[in-house]
Amino acid sequence: MPRMLPLIVSQIQGLFAAGLDSDAIRQYLPCARGSASQLEMCAELRSHLTGRAAELEAQAETLTRQREKMLAHLA
Repeated sequence: MPRMLPLIVSQIQGLFAAGLDSDAIRQYLPCARGSASQLEMCAELRSHLTGRAAELEAQAETLTRQREKMLAHLA
């Protein structure tokens, strides 16, 4: 098990870097395989990440629109 610890830590860090919170990591870590940079995942984790990516894209679009409106007021 000691040899697995660095890999598990790397996977956790990779999942945090991908924007998952600790509850999601706790839920999906058992199905994560591979290194953090080359994470192989189960269907549930892939679905969660796909959904989260869509949420982030929507937030980014909203922020872009708000920024453009704010800059228009400042012009």
